[in-house]
Amino acid sequence: MVTAYFFDTSALTEQVRRNPLYQPYVGATIITTQLNLFDVYYWLVKDFGLDIANRFLENYYPFTKNLNLKTIQKAAQIKRLHPQFSNTNCIGYAVANQLKIPFLTGDSAFHGMDGIEFVK
Repeated sequence: MVTAYFFDTSALTEQVRRNPLYQPYVGATIITTQLNLFDVYYWLVKDFGLDIANRFLENYYPFTKNLNLKTIQKAAQIKRLHPQFSNTNCIGYAVANQLKIPFLTGDSAFHGMDGIEFVK
């Protein structure tokens, strides 16, 4: 049984929204990056205000992984092969691959790729 997932921006957003499709991942170990948190934080500030956004950031920041040289190199290779992917998703997918954990996403661009846990 998988206990850790890389949560991309869409997965984090759906978890915050309490989307029932993401219920099976409640309690899983969350791995993400600061870039993903930025995306969600921006959305929360815009739609719900600073208090909720700051609470989210404080709660989820401990789950972030720092980038290293290999992550940046791998992310650039992914971006070259899939120019339609956002830079944030290329980095996240690289992190997930390095950690050998599934990349949890609702982004249909990733559907069918190796190492993807697709929820839609």
